[in-house]
Amino acid sequence: MKNCQCWCGFTVEDLVLVPLPSRFTQAKSWRAKGVVYVSIAYRVGQLGFLAHPELSAENPNHVSGNYGLLDQIAGLQWIQKNIAAFGGDPNKVTIFGESAGGISVSMLCASPLAKGLFHGAISQSGGSFGPTRKITYPGENMKTLADAETDGVAYAESVGKIDSRTACHSDGNGHGRWLPITDGYVLPDNQIRMYEAGNFNDTPVLVGYNSDEGASFTRTQNPEEFIHLVKRHENTPIPC
Repeated sequence: MKNCQCWCGFTVEDLVLVPLPSRFTQAKSWRAKGVVYVSIAYRVGQLGFLAHPELSAENPNHVSGNYGLLDQIAGLQWIQKNIAAFGGDPNKVTIFGESAGGISVSMLCASPLAKGLFHGAISQSGGSFGPTRKITYPGENMKTLADAETDGVAYAESVGKIDSRTACHSDGNGHGRWLPITDGYVLPDNQIRMYEAGNFNDTPVLVGYNSDEGASFTRTQNPEEFIHLVKRHENTPIPC
């Protein structure tokens, strides 16, 4: 079968929870429906999103922190060059993800480095269209490069000299949430301003939200407490 659609998944939860034999079975069933499934592995945590002034200084673009997104972009570039050998069509690439994977899709739809590498996008329960802020929240995940570098310095000082394997299991006493940042290169600005200016990858997008997805970010509450919390914040202005 040739000229199949290529679906490229970034859902971290899927990579962790679905047993390998099941994933092969899924891939075969998708192929029967005209889809070549590709799963891209990318760096997460500190190795994927730690920014630091010394890392930025050694980078030719003077940035650091979005290594996980660059891994995804490199994977999409590989697909463009090689997917035809697997029966896929490089002109019919759809990216998709859920939760953190949905945020990845959101970021790739805005990154100029991903332009032309995909032709459709599916984002489930994930995105980031809020302004940059020093303290981030679900849906408003972005920090500036300068703030992320400050977090990176604090993290490095808190953990000291350790190997990368140990670092992956250390939260640095709470420094940094290890998410994509507005670095001026991979992500030139926050997505509100980029979309208002028409600076995004204009492809068809399918957006969905999974039932009770947000429950993982809340403590146990009764209905009255939850309603009170929402009303308390409903008129809170969001700076842009």
